[in-house]
Amino acid sequence: ADDTADLALGVSYSAPERLKMRTLCADQFVCVARPESWRCGDDVAAWADLPHALVAPGLAVGSTVDRALAERGLRRRVVVTMPHFLAAIAVVERSDLVVTLPERLARALAPPGLLIRPPPIPLAPLELVSLWHPRVHADPSHRWLRELVLRAARGGDGF
Repeated sequence: ADDTADLALGVSYSAPERLKMRTLCADQFVCVARPESWRCGDDVAAWADLPHALVAPGLAVGSTVDRALAERGLRRRVVVTMPHFLAAIAVVERSDLVVTLPERLARALAPPGLLIRPPPIPLAPLELVSLWHPRVHADPSHRWLRELVLRAARGGDGF
């Protein structure tokens, strides 16, 4: 927003309106846990009661999961909040915690042996976007960069 970065990647609901934005792809949320830590089956209330790691970039509060649970009159038991998904995976690997994160990240970051499964509550998909300042919108080299990132995000020729 302050024109100090060429391109940012983020989620659509956190994008400042003054920036240009393009949808890269949609992603579903999944849960990651050690198999023995997943003691809830498909019971939403039991899942909410599991110890959760919350990933909150910038340590913002509230999330898709929390809103979906609140609609059912439930709250999850968050025992640790951290700003990065990689740190959350490392903590989950060594504890009884469960973390909910985008499926692409879970599949890329979770080591073998961790359980990756859909949450027991329907969650709206996450829309990943690229963002840029209007000043560079027509720049040919910037347009090339945006297309490269789009192809990579959609699984085509990219990086």
